[in-house]
Amino acid sequence: MRRHIILSAISLLSIPVLLQSCFTGVESTPKITSSEVRKQHVVSTPEMEYLSDITAEPFAEWLPGKPFYVTDSKIGIIFTPSQGVGQQGINVGDTITYLRYQEALSVTGDSVTDIVLAKDDTSLTYRVNASASQLRRRKQVEIPFTIEMNIIADARHKISDKNFYILTPLWYDNEERPVDGLRFTEVRVTDVLPGNHVYPLKVMFTTADTGLERCVFLSLSDPENSTMRNFAKVFALSDPHLRYPSISDTNWHLIQNSKVALGMTRDECRLALGSPSELDRRPSTAGVYEIWNYDDGQYLIFQDGLLTRFRR
Repeated sequence: MRRHIILSAISLLSIPVLLQSCFTGVESTPKITSSEVRKQHVVSTPEMEYLSDITAEPFAEWLPGKPFYVTDSKIGIIFTPSQGVGQQGINVGDTITYLRYQEALSVTGDSVTDIVLAKDDTSLTYRVNASASQLRRRKQVEIPFTIEMNIIADARHKISDKNFYILTPLWYDNEERPVDGLRFTEVRVTDVLPGNHVYPLKVMFTTADTGLERCVFLSLSDPENSTMRNFAKVFALSDPHLRYPSISDTNWHLIQNSKVALGMTRDECRLALGSPSELDRRPSTAGVYEIWNYDDGQYLIFQDGLLTRFRR
């Protein structure tokens, strides 16, 4: 019995040591990863469906003259080598157009399809390893290093001249250089332009208070891919502050500027900085401690749900 009491006392005395070691990175404890943190807070919203109808045209609906925006000058490698595309000089920002398709046989005798496009007066052939009937059944046929301009036109029609609340502080200026922005502030979309092969939509906007022109890049909506930078990840249809009436104006201003302060709650800190890459939670005699670690070296320490220490 006496031995059991002594061991229990040693265990209690060791708790502060364990907490101190976790701050220095010495202690190895179970972690909750960023993907697990995100899963805990996934909520279906109207924003998730807002641009879901913006999709590429099925190949069966392609008509002669359909335009494609070139996102990479390496596009020359996809065309028939004998066409000398490298000498023709297809550059980022150029437009190529669809002319027609024609069936062909590969060197192994399989049915393939040559998609014929044009840059000015030069015809270009992109071969797809599928028969024409197979292509016509597909929902999407991609021309590498391009963006279908119908996607840009449809998105422009859907969101231009409308006000939204931007969720991300990752903004870009007119030269596409990154600049610091505000979270959860009202903006007005002025135009949608072609982006790049990763994020096809370049959304231009002005801030409601200053009128500064900035832009962000979006991918198309994909309900099966929660990591996509789609509309729901960047914009809200209504003021997010209304969903958190208990957050004071002072703390909301900090959140908009991606800042935290002692005494803020976990929800307030998550709104200000996003979800952590790792989360370490443990009880102690002083209460429940929670340590949030971010990939850029930031960490937050909470006691009983309130921020007591942080490093930016």
